[in-house]
Amino acid sequence: MVSMSGGDEAEASMSTQSPVEGAWDLACESKRGHRMVFDRDSIREIGSTTLFRWAAADGAPESEDAVFTAVADCHAKSIEAHWPGKRTATRAGTCGRHLVEAVCAARTH
Repeated sequence: MVSMSGGDEAEASMSTQSPVEGAWDLACESKRGHRMVFDRDSIREIGSTTLFRWAAADGAPESEDAVFTAVADCHAKSIEAHWPGKRTATRAGTCGRHLVEAVCAARTH
């Protein structure tokens, strides 16, 4: 016979997630209050481009499912990002440009 005591504790611990690790910094906040953040610890220069992680969240994302990758070209001020479905779903709007600017500024420091 298997004891099921402590089952409530196990379920509670699975339902509460801690924020995704990283040095999350605000890149942009839209007029409606939606934010995009990026992980300073993830910034990697690959040739003339910069690879990094980002999320549409108020701070550190709550799940790895909310974290995406992107490659920015700091000279051309362009971005190739993995977007979750439609770009409008992220509520990013013009934040993409600000995201590139914030990441490019962070990589120089």
